[in-house]
Amino acid sequence: MATSWNGSAEESHMTLITALAFTVLWLLWSISSYFRCRNRLPLPPGSFGFPVIGQTVEHLLALRTADGIRQWMQKQVDRHGPLFRFRFVGYPMVMMSQPEGNKFIFQNEGLSNHIFWPSHISTMFGPHAVITQSGERHKLVRRHLNRFFDRTAMSRYIHGVNRNAIRHFTNHWQGKEQLVALDIINFFTGSCVWNLALSLEEGPLIVTLALTIFYIAKNPHVYEQILHMENGLTMEDISAMKYTWGAIQETLRLHPVLTGSYRKTVTDLEYEGYHIPKDWLFNWNSQHSHYNPKYFKDPFKFDPSRWEKRPPPFTYLPFGGGVHLCLGYEFARMEMLIFIHHLV
Repeated sequence: MATSWNGSAEESHMTLITALAFTVLWLLWSISSYFRCRNRLPLPPGSFGFPVIGQTVEHLLALRTADGIRQWMQKQVDRHGPLFRFRFVGYPMVMMSQPEGNKFIFQNEGLSNHIFWPSHISTMFGPHAVITQSGERHKLVRRHLNRFFDRTAMSRYIHGVNRNAIRHFTNHWQGKEQLVALDIINFFTGSCVWNLALSLEEGPLIVTLALTIFYIAKNPHVYEQILHMENGLTMEDISAMKYTWGAIQETLRLHPVLTGSYRKTVTDLEYEGYHIPKDWLFNWNSQHSHYNPKYFKDPFKFDPSRWEKRPPPFTYLPFGGGVHLCLGYEFARMEMLIFIHHLV
């Protein structure tokens, strides 16, 4: 009987010690969590909206038009400030609407963030495409591809692109009173890209050229300026086509090839007094700065002369930025300048 009582007492004693130990551990964890939370910076302002879907529907509706996304962004900026959070297709996201935010994203790519595309887009491009690569593999692939797009390479391509342009205008434009711009430009850009034998996407180039033609036709003084100023076709003369390039840049400001993209954080970050957790997404968007009168006076006006001086850094991003700046940017520039040269 005594043995049984002693055994029960020991069990009760051990149970009490175990309970006290767990209580002490829980208290220590609670105190530690309290001080961690108290010392942690706040999340960026904003709202995640509905559970899971967040603001996906609202954001997708806004993305249908340039005006829509500009208005949506301005509404969020007015409500929360230039840096705000929201949830899109299940991902917690931080929108950067200021040039300083764009600079932070692009200059820290590969360090605190890397490129991110939704699964349907990355599947479309494929796992080995340069646009979906990050880190050392992206550097390696880009280094090998860069030799196809340096100034020496452009000097080799210019004569072929010029011959294509002459042939194109002779076969498709001469003697015609009316043409469908998008269809007819497609013949030219497609043949140039094909002859280059590189997998470049000519779709955005076609749209940019068509819109540039539209703006030149709508602004006779721009046409006259281009007609009297541009007449060369060497690389040096291409570089001197400043007013024509200004007209194209102005088109790209109003209708950028790329309005924005995503980067995924690879570690917890602190930015502008806010805590941004690991695995959140950054979203930069050019629409807010491209139409901001602070950076571009009278932003809805088509004005090639504004490009006589450079805009502030990270305010003009029609081809993206950072290490993922469009690889074919210089080729696209040369092709568009040659096309406009022969057009006028």
